[in-house]
Amino acid sequence: MSLTTAEGETVLLRICDLCGAGVVDAADTDLAFHKRWHRLTGSANWIDPATGRTHRADT
Repeated sequence: MSLTTAEGETVLLRICDLCGAGVVDAADTDLAFHKRWHRLTGSANWIDPATGRTHRADT
């Protein structure tokens, strides 16, 4: 997904399959860094109670 800022710059967003966050695709701020954050904080593996789907950082 992409969006355009008020200054006219195009920014790419990656969607985290663990939490659904839109992560800006830029230097030092990427989806891999975001998923490492999930692993470090212990929020990497969880089961969605509504769907029963297991969300894992290593997939």
